[in-house]
Amino acid sequence: MGRVEFKIASAEKIAEYIYDLRHTLDESKLEQRSGLECIFVEFNLDLKKELFYSKKLTFDLKKKLVKNIKMQLGSQKKEMITFLKEIRKEWAKIEEIYFKEMKNIFEIKKYKKYICYLNNCVVSAYFKNNEISLTYSEKFKKNKEKLIEESTFIIGEEILHLIYFDYIGKLFNKNFSFDEIYDLGNDEYSGWHLVELMPEYLLVQNPLFKKFGWNKINREKKGYFWISKIRKKIDRFYDKKDFKKFIIKIHESFNLKK
Repeated sequence: MGRVEFKIASAEKIAEYIYDLRHTLDESKLEQRSGLECIFVEFNLDLKKELFYSKKLTFDLKKKLVKNIKMQLGSQKKEMITFLKEIRKEWAKIEEIYFKEMKNIFEIKKYKKYICYLNNCVVSAYFKNNEISLTYSEKFKKNKEKLIEESTFIIGEEILHLIYFDYIGKLFNKNFSFDEIYDLGNDEYSGWHLVELMPEYLLVQNPLFKKFGWNKINREKKGYFWISKIRKKIDRFYDKKDFKKFIIKIHESFNLKK
C-alpha cells in the first residue's frame, strides 16, 4: 500500500471540513451564493449563519450539515468511484518519485501516511491529521487526461503544504497551528503567502515532475495572482540544495515574526 490512501469522503467527514473552512465565509455575502466560495453545498441562510458564528462543531450543527451534504455527495457517487480508481492508478506512478524528492529537500527521516478524501462538496485543501480533500469535477467527463493531470498536482501540492508546516515547526522550534502560520507576517505578506509559494519552486519548476505535466500548471490563473510579484523579491534566495537557508532568508526578507 502506498503512502497516500484514497477514499470517498463520508458526509460526516465533509461536515468536519466545512466547519474548518468556515473562516473562508464572507459575512457580508452570507445571503448570496458567492458567500460559500470554498464550500459547494447549498445551505439556507439560518444554517450559514449558525456555521459562521459557531465556536464549536456541535452534534446538532453537524447533524444539520450532514443532511444537506448527503444529497450533494450522493448525486455523483458513481462518477467519483470511477474517478477515484483513475487517480489512484495515476498517483501510483508519481508517489515514489514525489516522496523521495520531498525527503531530500526537507530532510525527512520517517514518512507519514496521508489520506486523500475525494468529494464534490468542498475545495481541494489540506487539513489536520495529515488529511487532504480533492474536489471531483464534472470536467472529468469531457477532459479526462487534463483533470487527472491537475488532480495529481493538487495532491502533491496539498501534501507539500502539510510537509512544509512540519518543517518550519522544527526549523523555528515551534509547533505552529495553521492559524499561527497565517498570522506570521506584516501588512503586505503573511506566512500563508510563503506556504503557497512552495509548490512553484518544488513542484511546478521541478524537472522531475515535468513528465507528469506539472510544469504546465499555472497557479496565477487559479487565484494566486500575486505569485510573480513576490517571486521577484525572493527568487534570488532560492537554492534547493540549501533549502533551510532559503526559508530563513525569505522569512527575514519579509520580516515575518517567528
